[in-house]
Formats: sequence, structure tokens, C-alpha cells
Amino acid sequence: MAIVRLSRSFYRRSLLLLDFSHYTVYNEPMTRKLKGVDWDKKRVRALRQHMKLTQAKLAEELGTRQQTISEWETGMYKPRGTSATLLTLVAERSGFKYEPSKQS
Repeated sequence: MAIVRLSRSFYRRSLLLLDFSHYTVYNEPMTRKLKGVDWDKKRVRALRQHMKLTQAKLAEELGTRQQTISEWETGMYKPRGTSATLLTLVAERSGFKYEPSKQS
């Protein structure tokens, strides 16, 4: 699977489309709002295991520290902002099944 490290400003301006079968990346202007996902510790760990990655490898691919992944998975902190958005995009493109949280 391919994950691409991009600048934070890119996340705000674009929708990252990953085609994991061909390992290519497409950039298209954001035309829809992503459904919010409550990235709790169970979902973060389940996504990482679904992708068959270690904490260190996932951290490297996301451009963060292994300690940050560990903190998410232990519930010390939750992914927020661009980290949560990126996890949602990666989850959608990798076929990870989850229930989107209801937005009020």
C-alpha cells in the first residue's frame, strides 16, 4: 500500500485519492466534505493492523513519530485536524470498514 507524505496546506486544499492497486496518487480539488470519524484508540489500532504496518512504519508514512501513534493507540491523545483527515482518507482508500460518527 502507498501513503504519501504531503504538506499540511495540501490537505486543506485538496482531496488525496490513493489507488492502492496501482500505487498511484491523484490530486483533485476538494469537492465534498469528508464524513467525520471519531478516531479513538481502537479504530487507530484496527486501521494500522488492517494495513499490516507497525507503529514505526505507520508513523514514518504519516510523517509523525512512533510515539504519537502509540499515544493514539493507548488513548492518551486522539488524532485531530489534518491527522484525523488523513487517517479518514487512508481508511477509505484501503477498504477499512468503520462506522462514521454522526455529526450534529
